[in-house]
Amino acid sequence: MDNPYIALGSLLAISALVLLNWLLGGWSRAKMTTKDQAIARYGQDFWEQTPNEAVLDQEGRAALLTLSGTSALGLVVAQGGHFITRHLDVHSLRAVQKDGDSGLVIQLQDFALPRIRIILETPKQQDLWHDRLTMLVHQKHPMPTPRTKGAA
Repeated sequence: MDNPYIALGSLLAISALVLLNWLLGGWSRAKMTTKDQAIARYGQDFWEQTPNEAVLDQEGRAALLTLSGTSALGLVVAQGGHFITRHLDVHSLRAVQKDGDSGLVIQLQDFALPRIRIILETPKQQDLWHDRLTMLVHQKHPMPTPRTKGAA
């Protein structure tokens, strides 16, 4: 770029638009206040699954859900002003670790959402959900071989 004033003007214009949006109140972070909100949001994307139990993180920015009839779990995470959902199964989880007294760090096989940190209310909740997630991480499904494929 030959003229640095063009780049500077573009940067100032974009900054002014972001500031104006923020000042007018058009920019708010998404937050869940109840477990029912998390269940409803998950149901919008995965309507064929029935959540049983949900736990919110302390900030209301994420929720984990158990699902009927499967060992898979549901995840609802706030990203900016919206919520995104993920179906967590053996193929989507990379690792899970405890973080402090009641936190969890969940690593996904997802380029758009590789890592989530959730702070739960109690160490008991941390242990319960850590065990559920760890069970999914460590499940092994044998790949079919020509000898076992279609065998009864």
